[in-house]
Amino acid sequence: MKKALSFLLAILLGLSATTVASASSCESLICMAGKVQGQSGGDDCNQAIKDFFSIKRYHHGHLDLGPTSDARRQFLDQCPGSQQNAGSVDENHQSVRHG
Repeated sequence: MKKALSFLLAILLGLSATTVASASSCESLICMAGKVQGQSGGDDCNQAIKDFFSIKRYHHGHLDLGPTSDARRQFLDQCPGSQQNAGSVDENHQSVRHG
């Protein structure tokens, strides 16, 4: 019973994260591209950058950089036309631990 409940909870959390991700992926892409160029984006970018760095994947309780990088790229790829810029954002921030 605990396993079924845990599995259901994980799926529900994953679905809610996907909904949030699609709403702000373009904003995150724009703000992160600005960071790559040395700009801060100001207060308007704080939440978008936080959204990007909140995407983390763990394996055996430790941050797994490969899957984290892949998940962040998939998040940015949700923005139409993003494939050109998402790669440079991800490459410059793939090993950064934030938050």
